[in-house]
Amino acid sequence: MIALTTFKSAASVIPDAVRAVLSSLRNKGYEAYIVGGTSRALISGAKPKDWDISTNSRPEAVREILDACGRGFAEYSVVDTGIKHGSVSLIVKTALHEEPLRVDVTAFRVEEGYSDHRRPDSIILSTSIKDDLSRRDFTINAIALSWPELGIVDPFGGRRDLRKRVIRAVGDPRERFREDPLRMLRAVRFRSELGFNIERSTWGAIRGLRDMIRLISKERVRDEITRILTGEFAEDAVHEMWKLGLVEEVFPEFPQDASLFVHSARTMTFVMPVVHLRLAALLHDIGKPSTVCIDEAGKAHYYGHQTAGAQMAEESLKRLHFDTATITRVSLLIREHMFSFPPDITDAGIRRLIRRVGLQNVDDLIELRRADMAASGADPRACIRYAEWMKARIADATAGEAP
Repeated sequence: MIALTTFKSAASVIPDAVRAVLSSLRNKGYEAYIVGGTSRALISGAKPKDWDISTNSRPEAVREILDACGRGFAEYSVVDTGIKHGSVSLIVKTALHEEPLRVDVTAFRVEEGYSDHRRPDSIILSTSIKDDLSRRDFTINAIALSWPELGIVDPFGGRRDLRKRVIRAVGDPRERFREDPLRMLRAVRFRSELGFNIERSTWGAIRGLRDMIRLISKERVRDEITRILTGEFAEDAVHEMWKLGLVEEVFPEFPQDASLFVHSARTMTFVMPVVHLRLAALLHDIGKPSTVCIDEAGKAHYYGHQTAGAQMAEESLKRLHFDTATITRVSLLIREHMFSFPPDITDAGIRRLIRRVGLQNVDDLIELRRADMAASGADPRACIRYAEWMKARIADATAGEAP
């Protein structure tokens, strides 16, 4: 264990409820560590989104400790989130208008067998934090911070990989991905959210095992895709998905056309990081190859590609179990993304457009048009001005109408 020096300030962002749980575990004679994404965020100087603790205490004792800790807050509940797997959670409300804070506490454990490629066939409670860290997906998530001294336990070089901005599997990457193939998409998700690069052997294992994604429930795939598409480094991440062969596994409808994909990924970066907009941007041209025709001059045309693409996108998103509202919005945006809005458009023409697409979808449609133009090489500033002009014309044409 290496004592913290530069990370002592991390303690200042740890909420009282988390401190209470850590201190209570230690006062009862147990080890207590901050782990997973929580420790990664603290070491990186970020504020954690989740609060995860690992301990050598058994779940039954943890439950009693959490119940005692909860009494110090106005509202609390203790939830057996997976007590047979060693997990118990404390949920507290610390102020009238704050969101409830959740603290997840899990016993040290090792896992054996993943016949369903998601959950271990058996779980053995352990007394070693190293055992517990060895079951985790990536080295950057296999770092523990002890309490109260805030010492680092890092048996797999996670801090080194954090400094180098590298996503590396713990141990044998092929074994990690066979245990749970969703981890392959998680690697890409960290690429999107953190901007890290995937380490070479980890990358090769994903490429080699990519078809195992088919074994994962569509809901789990959907949730990872949502986070990948809305991350800060989403464009880099989807390009990584393309090179890894994951795009064809998740979106088999997407044409194997690299230039089309580059344009689609670029379009995605020009829209806001909202899932329905990102999906519409990524999939807006998938109907082009099936509708291509070449004229006498040798120029390609894609008549009706927006209609074909809307249907393909709808089928794709249904397969991934996206909600009906998202599917409807994405399908409409793709179907209408070639809408006509000439400089001399009349108020009557604008009102016809609104009746066809719905006033609630107009801003998203303009956003997609602007992004498509910018990704095609137009001056992004000119595209913004064009979008603003369209919105102003629509406002003028609908002035005085009932909302």
